[in-house]
Amino acid sequence: MTLFIFLLPWIFVLSSVQSRNYSTWMADNALLLSSKTLGSICLAATHNSAAYNLSNKVINTEAHESSFATFYSNLNNIVNATGRSSDQLVRLFTDGIRAGSECITKSIYSQLTDGNRALDLRLSVFENDIYTAHVLQGPSLSDVLAQVWKFLYATNGEIVFMTLGHPYGFNRTYIDRLALLLDLFVTSGLAITPAAYPNDLLSYTYEQLVSKGRSRVIIVIDDTINPDFKSFFSTSLYSPPDGGSHKLYGSYTNTNNINTVIDHQTANYAHARKISAPAAMYMTLTPTYNDMISIIVSTVVADFHPLMRPLVLAGLRAILASENINDIDLTLTSLSDIYLRQNMIARRTNILTIIQSTSLFLTKNSIFLIYTDFYENNRDIVDLAISYSLI
Repeated sequence: MTLFIFLLPWIFVLSSVQSRNYSTWMADNALLLSSKTLGSICLAATHNSAAYNLSNKVINTEAHESSFATFYSNLNNIVNATGRSSDQLVRLFTDGIRAGSECITKSIYSQLTDGNRALDLRLSVFENDIYTAHVLQGPSLSDVLAQVWKFLYATNGEIVFMTLGHPYGFNRTYIDRLALLLDLFVTSGLAITPAAYPNDLLSYTYEQLVSKGRSRVIIVIDDTINPDFKSFFSTSLYSPPDGGSHKLYGSYTNTNNINTVIDHQTANYAHARKISAPAAMYMTLTPTYNDMISIIVSTVVADFHPLMRPLVLAGLRAILASENINDIDLTLTSLSDIYLRQNMIARRTNILTIIQSTSLFLTKNSIFLIYTDFYENNRDIVDLAISYSLI
């Protein structure tokens, strides 16, 4: 009997996935969802959702590894050693950063039509505008919001949970600009607001949140840049890595090792169950400092003639000697390589299923958010989240 309950989500997935419309999965199952609280509905969440098509413009290097500054401060030395122009080297350097930073290939609109219902947006002020960023400049926030708006108006009965965090470079001027960009969601009634829903957001039912069948968005903003706490929810309450509340529990595992992820996420889930809070789970991997340098260096070195590569590598090793790099792995060329080496994409749904099976309430979903990178490789996390929502 226990085994049957344990396999329920996957029995559901196998029986219904072929006929599923991912764009409208919530509306299509409105009767099943109507009395469920938001916290008992499971949403697939893209981690660093706008980290696609990153530009070659570096933002906020001081918040990242010191090697970025080391590289730039030694540009003349590298130029002299390689015969390449500084522009060429900067291009190669940013190509390497991009390879180690892009964790998704699809646009925001495609992510939503593919069934994801939670977005993780990192905001930076850059060149007099607000952009998404992951070391490099991503799409502008106005572009991202236009895609969310398009999805909301193309559907009915869908709920999008959108977090705006990791702010960089904001002052009062840009906080006011952020309010302006978001105002249309509020005035149109598409935004689910703290003023209208003053109690625990996760305790309201799907039926209560979806007004007159319209699709709606929950906007959660970092407290330091939140322009209006009556219109937008607080990250200290509803963004698990940033907050310490008991309304939603979970935290990101900063590692490139799948076993460390399993141990940490299992402990997080157990604690969420202990305090009776919905859980946020992270099936993500992060490049170490060494990994990131290896990806950057391998990108730079690969651009040279094979006979030149040992000399270029030796020069880069010498320049980066002060960074205490243990080893440079030239076979590591992207973040995706780390996922493949750890077999994360193939194992992640099984890991989550096993973690949840430790609960005493095997048939009751208690995972609200599942964050992942590269969801588009097989859309397994989307299917699992939907199955948890409907059991």
